[in-house]
Amino acid sequence: MVELFILKGKMAGKRFYASQFPFLVGRDPKAHLVIEEDGLWHKHFLIEKGPNKSFYLRTLDDATVIIDSEFKNEAELKNGDIIEIGELKIRFSLSPTHLKYVQIREILLWICIILLVLIEGLLMFRHAI
Repeated sequence: MVELFILKGKMAGKRFYASQFPFLVGRDPKAHLVIEEDGLWHKHFLIEKGPNKSFYLRTLDDATVIIDSEFKNEAELKNGDIIEIGELKIRFSLSPTHLKYVQIREILLWICIILLVLIEGLLMFRHAI
């Protein structure tokens, strides 16, 4: 999942998450992320999934963006990249993964280990008598 954090603009401080790609950003009401900001086109750019779990930004029509101080029409996005369009600044980042199911599995594993140790201890005690 990808996080887009608005650093500067009318929606500054808001976080948006993208989990389906391509992800459209623009003024268009059908965009995945609708932002009303000067300089932003109706369909300004897409974030697309690339090979090897990478992400790419591609502008639409003749739109441009600034990524890390360089004008771009296409670019591979890296964690922490700043996307600028006029006064709008968006930080691209990979959102943290949630380890909910891993924690549950770890708890169940420890319960099984404790039960095995208790059963083995009871069997050894029983044979000692």
